[in-house]
Amino acid sequence: MADLSVCLSCKRGSLVRGTTTATFDAEGTTVVIRNIPADVCDSCGEGFFDPLTTDRLVELAAAAAGWSGAPVQICDYE
Repeated sequence: MADLSVCLSCKRGSLVRGTTTATFDAEGTTVVIRNIPADVCDSCGEGFFDPLTTDRLVELAAAAAGWSGAPVQICDYE
């Protein structure tokens, strides 16, 4: 069984609870979401989200894309 505390991306770092930022392309708008709760690699910085957080990110990205029609939207995870 794989050690779930080892980073799946770099295979070197350990995952620690923290926050990260993610960028999405939603309906032609670049959406940057900050302060997302995640397991973050202490070596490469890659963030991993649980399924509920992932669902919320998709909702936020879709909503933010329609806020003003601007090409870039930045918001915080709620």
